[in-house]
Amino acid sequence: MCDPFMAERNILRLSFEEGDLYTPRLIALSYGLLLSVTLVIFSSISLDRGVLEKISPILPMDFGLLETSVSSLCALAAFFLALALTPNSQLEEIRPAHFRCYAAYAAVMSSIVVATLTLTVFFPSFFLYHVKELRIISLSQELLLLASGIILTKIAIDALKRRPPSLFGVPGYCLILIMSFAVWILFLEEISYGQHIIGWSTPAIFDGNIQFETNIHNFHTNKFEFIYYNVAMAVFIILPFIRQEIGRYFLKKTLFYIPSVRFGVYSLPMLCLFYESWTIIPYRIEWIFGMFVLILCLYKLPSGERFIAQGMSAVYVIGSCLILVLGANLIDGYEVEEMRELAICVSLFAYSLWLANGVKARSERPEPDEALRS
Repeated sequence: MCDPFMAERNILRLSFEEGDLYTPRLIALSYGLLLSVTLVIFSSISLDRGVLEKISPILPMDFGLLETSVSSLCALAAFFLALALTPNSQLEEIRPAHFRCYAAYAAVMSSIVVATLTLTVFFPSFFLYHVKELRIISLSQELLLLASGIILTKIAIDALKRRPPSLFGVPGYCLILIMSFAVWILFLEEISYGQHIIGWSTPAIFDGNIQFETNIHNFHTNKFEFIYYNVAMAVFIILPFIRQEIGRYFLKKTLFYIPSVRFGVYSLPMLCLFYESWTIIPYRIEWIFGMFVLILCLYKLPSGERFIAQGMSAVYVIGSCLILVLGANLIDGYEVEEMRELAICVSLFAYSLWLANGVKARSERPEPDEALRS
C-alpha cells in the first residue's frame, strides 16, 4: 500500500544525509550575518551615524584608518555571505537561445555601470539634468515599470486558463496579479500618480513630503529606498541563488516563480551603484558581497559563459571603485542612486519576460520542464 507521506519522509532523510554539504555554507552565513549586525550597531553607536544616514553634503570618501577598518570588516562579512550563497556545483550548459538572452541581459546591466562612470567623470551637469523628472533616465525607469506592469497583468489573465502552480492555497493567477498590483503601485509612485505629467499643485495633505510631491515614498525616502533595494536584491539575486535548496527542502512549486542562478549572477551589477549610500553599512556590505559572488561564480559557469562573467566582474570592480573615488565630481550625488533604480527596473522587466515565457509554456505541456527555464 502506498504511503502518502513516504515522499515527504524521503526528502527529510535526504536533507539530513546531505547535511554535511551545506553545513559550511550555514556556518559562513551565520558569521556573515553576525558580523553585519555588529557593524551596523557599531556604526550607529560609536560613529554617531544613523543606520540609514547618507553622506551630506557629497564629499570625497574618507579613507582614514577608522573608515578603512570598517570597510575591511564589511568586506569580511560580505565574503562570508558570498561563500554561503555561491553554488557548490558547476552550472550546466544552456540552450543557445537562452545564452543569447542572458548575454543581452548582462550587457545591459554592465552598460548601466559603464554609463554611470562615464557620466560621473566627464559629464556631471548632463548627468544631473537627465536624472530629473521627465528626462531620459527617469523616463526610462517609468517606461520599464509600465511595460513590466502590462506584461504581468497580461500574464495574470493568461494564467486563468493555463493554471500556473498555486502556493499555500493561493492560485497562480492571484499570485501574479499581486505582483502586477505591486508593480503598478511602483509605477504610480514614480510618476507621483500623474503629477509629473499633468503638473498639478501638491495638495496640503502632502505638505510633509520631502520633495513636495503627491506620493508616499518621499515622506520617508531613505526607509522606502532601503525596502525597495533590498526586496529587489532578495527577489532577483538571493532567491535565485538558493533556488535549488528551496525546491529540494521546502516547496517545489516555488521553482516556477524563482528564476535560475544565472539570473541572479547577471543581476549583480545593481548592487554596485551605491555612492551616495556609502555611509550606510548594509549597502556597503551588499556592494562588496556582489563583487565576491561574481568572482566566485566565474568558474561555476560553463566555459562558454565564463567570458561574460569575467567582463561583468571587470566592469563591476573597476567601475564601482572609480565611482567611489571620483564621485565627488557629482553635483548632487543622488544621480548614481537613480542609475541603481534603473538597473532594478531592467531586472524587473527581464523577470516579467521570464515569467511570461514560463506561463506560455504551460499550454504546451502539462508540467513545465524546469531545465528549459534555466
